[in-house]
Amino acid sequence: MERKLIAVEGLAGFILRATYADGETYDIDFSGIVGTGGLTNALSDPDFFSQVKVGPFGDSAEWPNGYDNGSDTLRWDGELARRGLTRADVPVDE
Repeated sequence: MERKLIAVEGLAGFILRATYADGETYDIDFSGIVGTGGLTNALSDPDFFSQVKVGPFGDSAEWPNGYDNGSDTLRWDGELARRGLTRADVPVDE
């Protein structure tokens, strides 16, 4: 499984499309994250959200204000979404 991002795109409805070097593409819903405080507040502006870029070495998606999300985390969220799941559905070992 390739972890390197080659493209990201901010879509309507705060969906991040992430494409990896192995050809896999995921649409990740950020609507529950934008505007929740700190650096995420700026993401609630659709024009700002669409300014996402691939970070150095393809290991993250980054916005101009410094907010970023790692490629591994994005892929995990994308795989969960494909199965109709979220992080809340994954048991946590204590």
